Parts: sequence; C-alpha cells; structure tokens
Amino acid sequence: MVLMSEFGETAVRTFVAYGLELSQIAPLIIFHLKKKYLCKTEAEIKEAWYPGDLGYATRVPGDMLIVTITLCYSVIAPLIIPFGVVYFGLGRLILQNQALKVYVPSYESYGTMWPHMHLRILAALLLYQLTMFAYFGVKKFYYASFLIPLIILTLIFAYVCNEKFYRFFRDLLLLRPGAGSHLAQAEGDAAHGVHLPDVRPSQLVLGEGRRRPVRGCSVSSFEGGVVRLM
Repeated sequence: MVLMSEFGETAVRTFVAYGLELSQIAPLIIFHLKKKYLCKTEAEIKEAWYPGDLGYATRVPGDMLIVTITLCYSVIAPLIIPFGVVYFGLGRLILQNQALKVYVPSYESYGTMWPHMHLRILAALLLYQLTMFAYFGVKKFYYASFLIPLIILTLIFAYVCNEKFYRFFRDLLLLRPGAGSHLAQAEGDAAHGVHLPDVRPSQLVLGEGRRRPVRGCSVSSFEGGVVRLM
C-alpha cells in the first residue's frame, strides 16, 4: 500500500505539479485577478507581479521524504528506482530553471542551508542501510553481516563531515582572495549590492574602519578574518 501510494505521489508530482510549476498558470491567474480588482497604482501592480522566493521550507521536506522512501523501498521493490530517478531528474531541470529565472530570493544565507540538508541525506542513507541489513537478515542472506562495516563507515563519515567541514558554514570568511585592491573591493561592493538582505551577521567587516550593516543575526566575535556568530 505504501509502495503504491509512493508510485502515485511520484507520478502526480512529476507530471502534474511540475507541469503547473513550469507553466506558472496559477500565479498568472492570481496576478490578473489582483490587477483587475485590487491594484490601484503601478506600485501595487508591481507588488502583485512579484514572484517571491522558491519556498525551500515547503519543498525540501517533501523531497527529503521521497528520497528516504525511495532508498528504503529500493531494497524490497527495485521497481521504485526508475520512478525516483524520473522525479528528481525532472525536478532538477525544472526547479533549477525556476530558481535562476523566475523566483526572486528574499535572503542570502551563504550556503548555511546545505549542512542541514547534508545531515538529513546521511540520515536517509543510514536508514536505508539499516533497512537493507534487516531485510537481508529476515531473508536469511548469509552475507548480510558484510553490511555492518558499511553502516559504521557511514557514521564515521557523518562525524568527520561535522567536525571538519560544517565549521566553514558557521564561520564566514570576510575577505575573498584578491580583495586587497580598491578595484576588487569596488567589484565586491557592487556584487553584494545586487543580492537581497542576508540572514547571517548583522555587520560585515570589509576593511579598516569600514562596516556595512546587514539585516540578520549579530556577530559575537571577530578572529583571524572570520566572523563568529552568536
């Protein structure tokens, strides 16, 4: 039953939801209704046309659930794998186009969302390995014990990533390479001005005596060219 519901959900979201996402029919209808009945000025029309951001808070959890279900059930019913490949293949093409050419980001997190996604991907992988080990054990597969080192290696990999790499997402580098020249700093200022408000430090130190206020959380310390957040 769960497997059939997964097939149904994947098919519906692939051929219906992604089609609506790519065509943008619903936002277009809403815009014309707002323009006809609610908007009185040019500013209100522009605000009604504003597409908003991609909505990671609602998209990522659903995709992570499909990743977990696809991995776990691939052991029991390998037929689910092509459906998962089609779903994420089309999703990558469509959502990449929407993120780059349609939606407007409302904040800049400097990649700090990735550690959360990476941790959940590893959790889905670990759950998949445990399901595979349990399924092979129930089927009395004699070589199921060879999966135990794989589970241990996954835990070690998660620990190493947490200790060695996640800190780079917590401590932001202030100056990029070659930022010492006035031209490079001017280019950095211009590039930063294109982005929308940050959600990281409340102040970015650009040089001696120069600070730019940015909306977000506060800076607790500044050590060795790195902002440490509270």
